[in-house]
Amino acid sequence: MSNVVNTNPIVSIVMPCYNASRFIREAIDSVRSQSYQNWELLIVDDGSTDSSCKIAQEYVELDSRIYLIEQPNSGACSARNNGIKHARGEYVKFLDADDILCPDCLEEQVRQISTLKPNQIPFGNYGHIDANGDVISTYCYSKDHLTALKGDQIYAMFCYWQILISAPLHRRELLTEVGGFDVDLPRHQETFFHFCLALADVQFVYYQTFTFYYREYTSTYRITSNYRSGKIKEDVLRREIYIPKQEALLLNKYRVMPSIYRPFFTQAYFDRARYYFAHKQPDEGQKCFNKVVEYGALSTFMRFYMSVGKIFGYVNIESVFQMRLKILGKL
Repeated sequence: MSNVVNTNPIVSIVMPCYNASRFIREAIDSVRSQSYQNWELLIVDDGSTDSSCKIAQEYVELDSRIYLIEQPNSGACSARNNGIKHARGEYVKFLDADDILCPDCLEEQVRQISTLKPNQIPFGNYGHIDANGDVISTYCYSKDHLTALKGDQIYAMFCYWQILISAPLHRRELLTEVGGFDVDLPRHQETFFHFCLALADVQFVYYQTFTFYYREYTSTYRITSNYRSGKIKEDVLRREIYIPKQEALLLNKYRVMPSIYRPFFTQAYFDRARYYFAHKQPDEGQKCFNKVVEYGALSTFMRFYMSVGKIFGYVNIESVFQMRLKILGKL
């Protein structure tokens, strides 16, 4: 990677969009009103059925720095990857079509990144707005989070999700090196993506700059909630997809799981085993228990459960647990 600093680099802003006609003008206007003006805006429409494309096209005709890329509905990860593929800028800023950038965001972060090492990227605080654009709250990172980032950044990214995708200014070259976003993840894509960057030795450097406003509202048209919505439950996602991907990446990097992660995976596989026993899949449950033993760090309850299960059968004792929860109204 070159150490030559471009004092006026192009920033490629990647904006995935799905049925965002209500908000997309505000999002685009927040880009056009930036104090830093050497940017390109790549609006990636993910199969919208409303007037989002029409509105975007109006801006394309108005401003030569704005481009519209259309694709069949494939989800936020696919849309962002498509934007990265077409980006020309040295840096990439992600901005959803219902969020807005703070006016000096690009200027501040371009200045910050120019002082950093080639494997470092800046990130900052953000705020929350409602559907009407009124500020609900602001988010500043906790002392524990920032302390963790100064230590083991891989573990920090494993534990914390709060660095939203629009908070950093990314280096396009680094995005390409890690292969972009994982299209198999219907949720938690941003957290997993930053975890992958940390595994690739990318360092996140905090500045107190306010970067963007995240819009909070409920809608089936949100790009991250639309893709595969209703097709996979949160617990299934974590158990069957998200956690195994984290485990595989860590093992690929370290070969042997570091002790700091072992309690997490012990608990994850223990919970997964109980799920299989509750659904009368003892063979799958036993495979998970083998992983529990492998990772160690068993709690007192885990040892008790596994000891009793060997005597009475795991499926049987899980049935008792499930019945008790039903009686207590927790299922």
